[in-house]
Amino acid sequence: AKAIAPALMGMTVMRVLNMSNNKIGAEGAITFAPALQKMPQMRELYVDRNDIGVDGAKALAPSLRVMTSLEKLWVHTNNIGAEGAIALAPALERMPHMRALCLNDNDIGVDGAKALAPSLRVMTSLERLWIQTNNIGAEGAIALAPALERMPRMLELYLDGNDIGVDGTKALV
Repeated sequence: AKAIAPALMGMTVMRVLNMSNNKIGAEGAITFAPALQKMPQMRELYVDRNDIGVDGAKALAPSLRVMTSLEKLWVHTNNIGAEGAIALAPALERMPHMRALCLNDNDIGVDGAKALAPSLRVMTSLERLWIQTNNIGAEGAIALAPALERMPRMLELYLDGNDIGVDGTKALV
């Protein structure tokens, strides 16, 4: 990520960037995040499976705030936890055109789900949401339910591995 960050700074018209599965960690995310701020027309961003953690999520958040045209975002399998989800939530709230959001396997928990819920309410064009294996439990499912009701275009919803139980299921139905 350090090596390509300077080159990315000049690519202001980029529409798709795939940095998936590159082991960049938090340091890599911190390094290339400023370049992303210069790409407001980005449509698809893939930063999954990089173990960026909380610090990487916090570094990406300001960049994501300018990407209001983003349609696809993959941040899964990065160990961002609740704190990372909380950091990303305000940026996601500025993305009404989002069609596919992949946040699974990040252990965001109940607090992360509650933070993301207001952001998801804005994403009325969302067609696919991967939020499985995040330990959101029933309370997290209950928090997300009102946002999911506002998504008439939803084609795929992945909530498996979250222990939502009967109460969470009832809220979603």
